Amino acid sequence: MCSRMRVWTRRSRLITAPVWCGPLSSVPTCPDWRIRSGRAAVARERQERIEGALAAMQNLKVVKQRAAAKKGADKVSEPRASTTDPEARVMKTRGGGRDPAYNVQLATEAQSRAIVGVQVLQDGADNGLSEAMRPEVERRTGVKVEVHVTDAGYLRKETVEREAADGVNRITPLPLNSGGEACVTHQPGDGPGVRAWRARMQTEEAKALLRQRSGVAETPNAELKVCRAMDRVLVRGVKKVTATVLLGAIVYNLMHFAQALVGRPKPPL
Repeated sequence: MCSRMRVWTRRSRLITAPVWCGPLSSVPTCPDWRIRSGRAAVARERQERIEGALAAMQNLKVVKQRAAAKKGADKVSEPRASTTDPEARVMKTRGGGRDPAYNVQLATEAQSRAIVGVQVLQDGADNGLSEAMRPEVERRTGVKVEVHVTDAGYLRKETVEREAADGVNRITPLPLNSGGEACVTHQPGDGPGVRAWRARMQTEEAKALLRQRSGVAETPNAELKVCRAMDRVLVRGVKKVTATVLLGAIVYNLMHFAQALVGRPKPPL
């Protein structure tokens, strides 16, 4: 089961003490050289982040123009980038605001509720992301995914078709029509995979799996945010944020499955 978590980036500054590399006879007695060297390091770091943000804005502008041309829209919103972390993307966060953030995807095994997949992405939208998570889970577990439960935000018909061709049964809520009812009738352009998905979602078994989704998928999400302080990160860049989230997932799994791993009682949280 898939769930998402928006991780905010937070400005932090770490200045390493400069080291004098000249001859010992000419070591400055005044600490001004340390101050100047530290300020120069901060200035270089900020300049690099600004240049990275400007490059990210150009890339985002091209992506937005392509998306607008595909939809036939005339107006393109202005791209936004962060000088705190150029690799972060401005996304909607809790409270209706927009902040530099990453889209953290977690995959959870339904029976044990263990985290079996982690991805840190720069895309704020979830539709279509389930297809990228499945190979990650299969690589980590060595087991083929046969049933994939997601919320409605992950729905994309092309993805459902490809998953059906690979033998994966998608469990995702049906979209609602103008009357607020589930759209169970087949639509023009529906392939065999989408037709099978619409029929599957009308069964009691699929409805029961959907009812279990929030308890299975959102529990690790909430624990990482509340108990592991994963709602904000103090590092920059996709690789470092991914490493931080992976460490949090490892700690979560160890805390919940320590008894099964070492045969001793699980310590209290």
